[in-house]
Amino acid sequence: MKKYITKITNAQISMKLLAIGAVLFLLVVLFPIVRIMTNCVPWYDDFSYGRFAKHMWEIKHSFGDALNGAFTNVKQSWYSWQGTYTSCFFMSMMPAIWGTDKYVLGLWFVLAVLILGVFCLVHVLLKEVIKSNDKWANLAVQALVAATVVLFMRSAIEGFFWYNSAVHYTAMHGFGMLFIAGLLKLIYAKSKWSIGLLIAGSLIGAVMVGGANNVTVLQVGLVVLSILGFGLIFRNKNVLRIIPAGVVYAVAMYMNLSAPGNARRMQHYLGLKLSVPEAVLRSFQSAFTHFWDFTGLRTFVIVAFMVPVAWYLVKKSKFTFRYPALVAIWSFCLYAAGFAPTMYTMGHALLGRATNMVKVSFQLLLFINLFYLLGWFCRYLEKKGMGFHLKNTWCYHVITAIIMIVIFVAEPNKGGMYSSYCAYYFVHTGEAYNYYQEYLDRVEICESNEPDVIVRPYVFKPWLLCLGDLSGDPSYEPNYFMALYFGKNSIVCIEEEE
Repeated sequence: MKKYITKITNAQISMKLLAIGAVLFLLVVLFPIVRIMTNCVPWYDDFSYGRFAKHMWEIKHSFGDALNGAFTNVKQSWYSWQGTYTSCFFMSMMPAIWGTDKYVLGLWFVLAVLILGVFCLVHVLLKEVIKSNDKWANLAVQALVAATVVLFMRSAIEGFFWYNSAVHYTAMHGFGMLFIAGLLKLIYAKSKWSIGLLIAGSLIGAVMVGGANNVTVLQVGLVVLSILGFGLIFRNKNVLRIIPAGVVYAVAMYMNLSAPGNARRMQHYLGLKLSVPEAVLRSFQSAFTHFWDFTGLRTFVIVAFMVPVAWYLVKKSKFTFRYPALVAIWSFCLYAAGFAPTMYTMGHALLGRATNMVKVSFQLLLFINLFYLLGWFCRYLEKKGMGFHLKNTWCYHVITAIIMIVIFVAEPNKGGMYSSYCAYYFVHTGEAYNYYQEYLDRVEICESNEPDVIVRPYVFKPWLLCLGDLSGDPSYEPNYFMALYFGKNSIVCIEEEE
């Protein structure tokens, strides 16, 4: 009996099977999110930014004219409100301008960019930096990291289900990860053809990401400086290849942050803005405050699930994994820097869409440090001549999977903690569908020939999708922007008279 128990507990799971399981887990996480996106509707700034391209499109039904409208809005925003020119372009091309049913395409685009960014960055770190050639082990890590980022999105409504917010923060952070992955790939590229293509791509990426939200711009900028700094310290001449992209990124970042619109926007936050030293200090305080909120047992169990895979990869790697404490300190500083922009401009770190991206960066850094610490420990044991084998067994993964399930079942606030479960809940109850149908009824009224429109308040308001409702005051900004979008004199929202 003991022999069979030992055989069962020591039975190892293949990396291929583990990778397939990880991909299936990612698909399970994504399915309800992709499904509920079909019931999402435009709101507030979607109308404000999208109206330029919409009106140009309606004149000639020319995609070129729609682009012209978007560029016009980018220019106007740069002077009047914010310098984030890339984000403003994507926000202006809000897909619902081609039909309400097209709104979902923008949300799918956001999710695809985020997943692609995670996959590419993790792939380059594994394949190029630590030289892992095990495609199945690499895929398992990529899928698990992506699933973690999506499943534990702090504010899913702003991260996935409201296009204006999602494309400004989530998608641009995804582009930021792609940009960093491209720079790392450039450093390790060998053929002249690859180097040329990667340099060209990195310049385009620098221009794009330099016009993103301030959280992404700052964190990506610090990563670029870090890559240059560490490359020079360790005398890696290949790091000089990223200097052109670094220079272009610095110029793009300056154009973004120095926009006249930023100064005008800051007038709305008079009395809230902090000084730079105070913003930095408060950012580190927030980093400590949010640490458990960003992890919790649910995240640590996924990290534990990945330990045997990480050990398997670092043991095969020739990377030295020196100075783990320095990497940990650098990681914490980069994580804390994500809070600085909103601290500086608004005096707090409560903006959900911005905090989403800080959490995404934190989760990536958490997995990077897991690999780095295990790699350092592996090299330490090798120097001491000590053998240590951590088997990738069925038993280990089954136990950790069971623990994950128990934590999920015991969680009293599943909807708030798991974005996929919340999406499933509102689809299953029909609230998402009914909310969408109410919006379609509202659109039908808004597309009538009446210059002044009266709509009814939403009856169904699923909190995962509904950020708010219109008011009885036509000057209320959501009312005003929606009226401009549909070409109306006014839109008011009042209860039906009894």
